[in-house]
Amino acid sequence: MTEATSLDALRQRWGAVFEVFKAPPPDPLLFRQRVRFVERNIGVWVKLVLAPVIYWYLFNPNAFGALSVPREDVLGYLRTFTLMMTAANIGAGILLWGMDEISTPFLERVVSAISLVDTAFLAAVTLFCGGFDSILYWVFLGLVIRNAAIIPRTEIQVLVNLFVCALYVLSGVLELRLTQVENQVLDSYTPQLESGLGAVDPAAEPFESLMLRVLLLLLMTVVCLGLRILIDRQRQREAEAQEFALKQEQLEAAGRLAAEIAHQLKNPLGIINNAAYTLQKTVR
Repeated sequence: MTEATSLDALRQRWGAVFEVFKAPPPDPLLFRQRVRFVERNIGVWVKLVLAPVIYWYLFNPNAFGALSVPREDVLGYLRTFTLMMTAANIGAGILLWGMDEISTPFLERVVSAISLVDTAFLAAVTLFCGGFDSILYWVFLGLVIRNAAIIPRTEIQVLVNLFVCALYVLSGVLELRLTQVENQVLDSYTPQLESGLGAVDPAAEPFESLMLRVLLLLLMTVVCLGLRILIDRQRQREAEAQEFALKQEQLEAAGRLAAEIAHQLKNPLGIINNAAYTLQKTVR
């Protein structure tokens, strides 16, 4: 009996925690307004401006200088992926431009797919921009905020933002692995140098930096989710208050109309009553 009671208490406690992050049902009109503003009016034009810069950076032979064989192979895959991503973004841009003609569930899938593709491309570019120490880390934070604005369903938004965090970690790990391979190849052609006393572990600082950055990404995910839920709940309260006020006005108008009708019927009924009384008295 005590175990069952403790399980019920634990279930209620976790239920209360999940209730805090329970968002109201998504509003299709509000979702379309957000997608139109964030993706179509801003995102499409930003990608059009950045596309020439990205292509010059990736396809210019002098942009990276001399590369090792592993990085050269990864760069070839990245160029191929860039072409595929360009085709996907062109198709998504066409769909966003005609978003008024497609259904809301399909538009949700399109927005989620665009976010996943953009995150994968950003993680791939991060390999050549410093990995964990890349300035593109702040773009990952921007993607988290963007996903919170345009993805209406809580579970999908959380999964996509966790995917953003995972790809950032994966890109940093791959960059470290490429660096280790390059160092091994370099060491195979150069004599070993004696390490001095009190050498600092090179993995300690990257690990601490990684933990702080990942925690910031996760914190931003939770904060953005909480803010969106609060905004949606406030919007729902305002809509319910407006609906209640409208119903109250309708009831008041119906009451005034009933009083007016009763007043209009009162005088003819009084005249009819007096005439009937007079006729009855005359007949008698």
